[in-house]
Amino acid sequence: MKKNLLFACTLVFFSMFIACSDDDTTEPETEFIDQVLQGKIDGESWAFVNGTSSIDDKIHLDLLSTETECGASNFEKKSRIIFSITNAVGIYELKFDFNDLDNSQTVTLLSYDEEGIPLNNIATEGTVEITDITETKVIGRINARSDDNSFVNGNFEASVCN
Repeated sequence: MKKNLLFACTLVFFSMFIACSDDDTTEPETEFIDQVLQGKIDGESWAFVNGTSSIDDKIHLDLLSTETECGASNFEKKSRIIFSITNAVGIYELKFDFNDLDNSQTVTLLSYDEEGIPLNNIATEGTVEITDITETKVIGRINARSDDNSFVNGNFEASVCN
């Protein structure tokens, strides 16, 4: 009887230990839609057409809903997605923390009002995944949300313009 009680107590102890262990290896539970990057920026439909990037210790991306090429002036007042991210293939969870700015990652969903004044919608919910980096292009996918009027999800490919 004592052996059965000891066995049961040991089993309960190990079950509690395993159930309460911290699992730091889980990746963000973001669902990417396998489509061209699209969504809404300030309530207006937006779809990715072309993008440019520059690479140094970070990747700086400018994703547009219009055609563009390296060296062209990208200062048109058109909605776009801009962000910088670590120069490495990987999955990056969006977050903003005033107490940990070095580890914050955001995506800006940029639009302009009727007077041409920029409106920055900062997405702090979601994930960016960089799937490939070459000398000529950066490939990835984004699921980012600022609010119910500004969000995007899908795949992109941007030319490298160093």
